Amino acid sequence: MNSLSRNKVLLAIVVLLLLTNLGMLLFIFSMNRSSDPPRKGPGFTERLRKEVGFTEDQMKVFEPKKKAFWTMMNSRFEAMHNTKEQFDFQ
Repeated sequence: MNSLSRNKVLLAIVVLLLLTNLGMLLFIFSMNRSSDPPRKGPGFTERLRKEVGFTEDQMKVFEPKKKAFWTMMNSRFEAMHNTKEQFDFQ
């Protein structure tokens, strides 16, 4: 293979790689711009009321149970967070 044909092949490979890199950059940047934060829809309790058809009596029973659950879960999340901070990974 003479040097002229070798240079053409190498030039073609370099051009192909540059085009591929530019395409990937455009793809990555277009993904970042189009990913808007998701819109916040109706809350869980509102969906229970509308889609499932909870009555006001059922909602009165559900609300205290929901608050008690999240109070318990928040204390557990805090305990997990404190445990993670106690570990020394250094």
